[in-house]
Amino acid sequence: MAGCPPPLPAEFKSTGFWCEENVYLLIQQFLLSHITASWDVFAIIVSNVDKSVALWNQKLAQHDLYPVVWDYHVVMALRLRTASSSGLQQSDGADDLGDTTGAICRCWVYDFDTRLGLPCPAERYITQSFCPCPARFQSMFRVVPGQDYIDYFASDRSHMLLPSPSQLQIEGQRPEYSKPPPDHPCLVGKKAAEAGVTNNLMQSFVSMDMQSLGTMYGRVLTLQEMVNWISVVQ
Repeated sequence: MAGCPPPLPAEFKSTGFWCEENVYLLIQQFLLSHITASWDVFAIIVSNVDKSVALWNQKLAQHDLYPVVWDYHVVMALRLRTASSSGLQQSDGADDLGDTTGAICRCWVYDFDTRLGLPCPAERYITQSFCPCPARFQSMFRVVPGQDYIDYFASDRSHMLLPSPSQLQIEGQRPEYSKPPPDHPCLVGKKAAEAGVTNNLMQSFVSMDMQSLGTMYGRVLTLQEMVNWISVVQ
């Protein structure tokens, strides 16, 4: 049925505190499925220049009225395909945004950490996750076409390493992380690997550099621009 979002793949396993890798694996599975005939797939990285963003209705919140403050957060979005384009292009030039005309819900968000449902209608997700707050906690959004995220993403997980007293890794010693890492190896996309890139998560994806428009790392939007991007027009 048009506008009905696909469920999570059977037996999909996510790892807490590793949102960027959860989304990578989810996008990877969706891109290999039949849903791409009807839906465009995106990674959305949420952060700001201070890497301190407030999100409401997160599972880790200590109270229903309290936000969780993340340095960054990553979710997946699906949008129904249309014949038109709204300016954000795949790196190979393919249309990827379409419009949001129509009464049905055309955009859904998949966030493993929200209380709002998985998936959640994008309008509801934006309205109930990003409430008014001081400027230093306000979010920006890097919207990356799913195939580009799979191709160019690279993380060596060093951002989650616990600091060593000597700052030296003893040979043969297993790295210690602030949160248990996923069971799978570190993720490096094909095109990132071809370019010799092993870690660009923070520099290329979490960074909210407004100048990086039209690149393989997507486009940075303000909250209002994000609202426009996902809004359903009756």
